[in-house]
Amino acid sequence: MKTITILKITTAIMQLILAVAGILCLSSLPSLFKGMEIDISNYFKALGYLCKKLLDFSHLTYGKGLRPIFPQIFEFYWQSLWLFMLALFISVVCAFCFTYLIIRFFYEKLKRMKFVLVILESVPDLFIIMCFQILVLWLFQKTDIMVFNIATTWQKKSILMPVVCLSIPPTIMLTRIFLLQVEAELQKDYIAYAHAKGLNFYHIFRHHVLRNVLFTMFHYSKTIVWFMFSNLLMIESLFNVPGIVYFVLKYPFPEVFVVTLLLLYIPFFIIYKAYDLFVPAVMRGEECR
Repeated sequence: MKTITILKITTAIMQLILAVAGILCLSSLPSLFKGMEIDISNYFKALGYLCKKLLDFSHLTYGKGLRPIFPQIFEFYWQSLWLFMLALFISVVCAFCFTYLIIRFFYEKLKRMKFVLVILESVPDLFIIMCFQILVLWLFQKTDIMVFNIATTWQKKSILMPVVCLSIPPTIMLTRIFLLQVEAELQKDYIAYAHAKGLNFYHIFRHHVLRNVLFTMFHYSKTIVWFMFSNLLMIESLFNVPGIVYFVLKYPFPEVFVVTLLLLYIPFFIIYKAYDLFVPAVMRGEECR
């Protein structure tokens, strides 16, 4: 057991090193091209200069004016992270509620519900966001009440609307995945045994189905997380949110790009690797079968 754990930790460290090396190589990629020609020597010079700058990480600067990256980047980073975490929390809660309602009251129409979710999931995210903005403006014209701020300005910040728009696509995706997992779980033998004992649906769903589904759902969370991160670019641009994506676009320097990707990648990498190392051994004994 200890040998397996050490092997997993060693593998995780190697993966992290390779990921950081890939980020460094990717950040220096613009130096590879000089007009329409490929300049390999210039690429390695830029890569070496970037690595040299990163060695003094705490005093890292960017741009011609040699502005310090820290702590300025953290202001934009926490704005994006707070927006992301709030949208993720809303998505998970809403997806759970929708799944429970569909299973509880529309189980006979489950195939139709899944088909509707597939159709909604295929709708472009930009179209959903634009429809939501149009709806807010229409309500403002009819009632003279601005439900949400359309964009961030110097006087007012747009918080709720970006969060809602960021949470809508993952909510649809999570609901569909939840339904598939719950449907598969309800067909297992221990559910029939629980019904035979006289347990009601709410008790079975809360104490048995939900616990097993949440355990397996963590494996799908990687897709949800990176899907939401890809939507951050669109959300921050449309709503003028001063987040980390805004910072990278405003200051497109290699060191800014590297630090941004490291701040986004490393925390989630540690969380997932910690889950792979410690959680399965604990959860296997708690699963209800």
